[in-house]
Amino acid sequence: MLPGHAWVAFDLTAHVDPGSWWVSIITGITDLSPAAATAVTVTRGACAGDWAPAAAGTQTFTVANQSGMAGEITLVNAAGAIAGEIETLGPGTSAPLTATLGTGTGTFQCRLGSQPVTSSQPVQVTAGGATADPVAVKPVTRAELTGPNKRYRAYAAGQLADLAGAAARIQADLRGGAAFAQTYADVQVTRAVLGYLAPLIAARQPGLVATAGSQLDTLQRALLTTQVNGNWQSPATAPLSARENADSAIGVLLESLASVPDLLEIPPTH
Repeated sequence: MLPGHAWVAFDLTAHVDPGSWWVSIITGITDLSPAAATAVTVTRGACAGDWAPAAAGTQTFTVANQSGMAGEITLVNAAGAIAGEIETLGPGTSAPLTATLGTGTGTFQCRLGSQPVTSSQPVQVTAGGATADPVAVKPVTRAELTGPNKRYRAYAAGQLADLAGAAARIQADLRGGAAFAQTYADVQVTRAVLGYLAPLIAARQPGLVATAGSQLDTLQRALLTTQVNGNWQSPATAPLSARENADSAIGVLLESLASVPDLLEIPPTH
């Protein structure tokens, strides 16, 4: 960044050391100083006990682990939704935790070794310069996943029972290449699983299930164009345009579904 007609600022405090020599050079050229991250400390007996009242918005905390144990550090809002996290913080190390805080209260939670979860005191988060409260991710529990898991197992059992009758068709597909047939079957399973998980996903990322459902429809139509007279073709013999449409639809769908594991991650318990 050099002086000129227009200035562009980038917040790199989560990735660089504000005290490094090259940051000092940039500061001298631009007369801009990097914002320092807020420091919090985790010990064996206290979880971020030095965290002070904060302003809403995106900010970075430098979390120092002085507990002697590795663990997971999360920052949650008053509803228990996760605003930011460090999945693994080793003993005697520090790492940045970037979170977007809304107004209300926030609390650090520490899961260290085999110890029970400890928490900081709730800290008041004031409006500051934030214009709207961000959406934090609500943690999922094992109890919430029990029902969808049971329904999926029942669905899978029914599908397995149908395999015997479809064996001859599958063998025919294998001789011609079953890649598209297998992907088509995967579409049906994915659609069923999304249906079981829809309430949990909708509470954490509204609109994702509807978007994925539409993308599954697109992929299903693309796969069917690889058939000739009702028979699946191999990727080597299917028309190029049909292969490209199927590949494109798969890529778009996978991009949408990539966030589901993070949305439904179960926090570790000790």
